[in-house]
Amino acid sequence: MPTPPRGLADTGTFHAALRGLHLSATRPDPDTIRKASHGLLSVEDVTGLLSGSRIGDWKTVDRLVHALHGRPADIQPLWHAARIPAPSSTTTGPARPWHAEHFG
Repeated sequence: MPTPPRGLADTGTFHAALRGLHLSATRPDPDTIRKASHGLLSVEDVTGLLSGSRIGDWKTVDRLVHALHGRPADIQPLWHAARIPAPSSTTTGPARPWHAEHFG
């Protein structure tokens, strides 16, 4: 199986860590998490982060991690890595061999 581009792999790792926190917190529903954040998170923030459809800003992620009784210091490096865009295919493609016609 081919390795996904760096940005995609890191996004998956970040979201897997959030889902792991959610699981270890006995999978509270989004509204329970919203309440645990004292209303600082919206249900949309929670569902977007846990479903993997968004990365969010650090303040939002930090609030989610706290609401799930996790350690933000463990998640922050994963969040940073997930925010790095995947390299474009033009910079990571295989090198093209030189052929005699390239030299005139």
